[in-house]
Parts: sequence; C-alpha cells; structure tokens
Amino acid sequence: MDKLLASAEVRKRDYLIAQEKKYKKEREQEGQEFAGKEKFVTNAYKRQQEEIRKAEEEERQREGTPNIFRTLLTK
Repeated sequence: MDKLLASAEVRKRDYLIAQEKKYKKEREQEGQEFAGKEKFVTNAYKRQQEEIRKAEEEERQREGTPNIFRTLLTK
C-alpha cells in the first residue's frame, strides 16, 4: 500500500513538472505581449516549486549514488 501511495506521489510530481514546462513554453511563445505587466505569485505556488526542486535534487542524488560505488569497485 505504501508503495502505491509513493508511486502516486511521484506521478503527481511528474505531472506538475510537465505542466510547469508547458506553461513556460506558452509564456515564451507569447513573447513580449505581457512584458510590462505585473506578475503575481502566491506563497502556495512558491512552496510547491520549492518542494518540486527538492524532490528533483533528491532524485538526482539517489541516481548518482550507485555511480560512486561503481567507481570505488573498479579501483
């Protein structure tokens, strides 16, 4: 059951990352249309982005750890 919940959380995080990339691409396509406009970012959105950034960093570290062991074993 725990694995199921964990995989659901990973899928949710991946979905949010994909959505953010989609929005970024849309903003780039808009170009300078809204360049002079004020931007509003909520605290919840900032918190969500921070959590995603931390999760990505942890995933990179987990993926990098076996490489260290392989390097040590080959010496």
